[in-house]
Amino acid sequence: MLSFWPMGRWVFFLLALVFLQLVGCATYRDGIDAGLAKMEQGEYSSAISLMERQYSDKDDLLLQRVELGLLHYLNGDYSQAIEYFDRAEDIAEQLYTQRASDMLLVAMSSPLQGPYRGAQFEKVFIHYYKSLCYLQLAQNDGDSYESLIEKARVETRKVDVLLSEIAFVKGDYQQARERKQQLFGKMMRIFNRLNSGRDIHDELEYREDAYIRYLNGIIYELNGEYDNARIAYQKSAVLYEEGFAKQYGLPSAMVQQAWLDTLRMMKRAGGYGAELERLQRDKLDAAGRGLLAAYDETDAQVIILQHLGVIPHRSEMNLHARINPVFKELVVNVVPTGRAEHQQDQVAWFQTLYAERGVLDHLVNFHQGGVIGTVEGVFTKKIALSPVWDVVEGLGLDSALGGTGMRLTVPYYPSKSKAYGDSLFSVNGETKGRLIKAQSLASIAVNEQIFNASSDFNESLARESVKNLMAYQLGEGVGASLGVNGLLGSLSKIAMAVSSSAETRNWLTLPYEIRVMRVSLPAGQHQVTLQTQGAIAGEYASHRYDLMLRSGEQRVLMPRTINHHLESKQLAFVQRNK
Repeated sequence: MLSFWPMGRWVFFLLALVFLQLVGCATYRDGIDAGLAKMEQGEYSSAISLMERQYSDKDDLLLQRVELGLLHYLNGDYSQAIEYFDRAEDIAEQLYTQRASDMLLVAMSSPLQGPYRGAQFEKVFIHYYKSLCYLQLAQNDGDSYESLIEKARVETRKVDVLLSEIAFVKGDYQQARERKQQLFGKMMRIFNRLNSGRDIHDELEYREDAYIRYLNGIIYELNGEYDNARIAYQKSAVLYEEGFAKQYGLPSAMVQQAWLDTLRMMKRAGGYGAELERLQRDKLDAAGRGLLAAYDETDAQVIILQHLGVIPHRSEMNLHARINPVFKELVVNVVPTGRAEHQQDQVAWFQTLYAERGVLDHLVNFHQGGVIGTVEGVFTKKIALSPVWDVVEGLGLDSALGGTGMRLTVPYYPSKSKAYGDSLFSVNGETKGRLIKAQSLASIAVNEQIFNASSDFNESLARESVKNLMAYQLGEGVGASLGVNGLLGSLSKIAMAVSSSAETRNWLTLPYEIRVMRVSLPAGQHQVTLQTQGAIAGEYASHRYDLMLRSGEQRVLMPRTINHHLESKQLAFVQRNK
């Protein structure tokens, strides 16, 4: 006769797993949302306090450093922000070299149970914000201007190396994850073989950054390195022109701006003659040629880098997978949850990336289920298991997924409507023009997620297959010995379903997009206004500055526009003559 306690321990363990998963996820998201709400209200100190408490787990150290670093930057604590970004840089490097076996262990349990490594573009923006911190410090400390600008310049070198690594070494982490290890590795090979995913164009992958190159040009120019500035501006112009602008939905005006600054540096250096004539004829429109002709080194320049909105939050989408033994296939359906608009986003995401869409897919669905089967195929993904059916039966996966199937989770980005429209820049009441969208962090994040969708899906399949197979074996083995294999198997399946999770973490305080403008002004007193319009009508936000400009001076304004937040500061950023 078996005692109560062994069985009780198993039930307690499974129920505890369910409880901790539900409570932990709710508490985590609630705490993050509270901190972000304070940030959007401009209450940066309160946001810092909330984020310090929320990101206390060792697995979130990188997120804690970058979130707190950016919040301290917004709060004007630039030296402290640099300390956080320095730590973030070190952590990101350590995580990059972490052993593949450690990563596989995390991947087999839950992505949220391991350290957050950060997307490649997030690592690039660690250096970006360090550069901005040094620029902000330089404007406040004229005596240390040269040394601070030199430190900003060091960050341009670091980011240049990092972008080169992304371009030439990208893919190492993916290779490490797919090494042939343990049962998870076997599952990955099965689903990678059967489910290669749709053809993802190379344009989706983040491999360079034209905007970061443009900022490098600004920093070199501020440091009096005009030839290096020309090289950086030209690199930016070529990247925008050759695909970066199209890849992330940026306007052709940014291509013009980058070429204009390239030619401005060439004109300032002199000696380019025919090359300068050729480039301005080939690369600039009539307005650009007029601005270049009017360029005067003695004029002051105001450079605006507007950081607008908040990057989308990555969310989790639920799928259901079951094995159809008749056709020897795995059938996956989307299970929309949440508000109506979220359900629409999930269905659209699934249909775009996973559902059966090819002509051959629809023909197969028609033969199997007629018109109804064809319609259902729009909401279904089928993976043929017949080539490896002997492996599926040998592992017992067909029995493990029989009846109820299994829950899968994959990350996705919900759509987000922007509350703001154009940003207008005025000087002494006269509108000088609209800011140009130079960078879209939202587009980069979404494109990266689309690019990784197939591997995320395959990992979820492999991970949950392993867990459900273990739950099935637990019910058949331990459960049978206790005489309660049915109950224990059902509880195990429930625990496995609830514990399924996707990687939904991302750097949430980053802006949605960045806009740029450069205006030449005569020396003297000027009142400048940056007015961001609402998406439909009215004013979304306004920033006003009183500037006393000197001849040949450059000032960089770096406002963060969030949720109707009104900012009024004077940024006295003076370029020292070398």
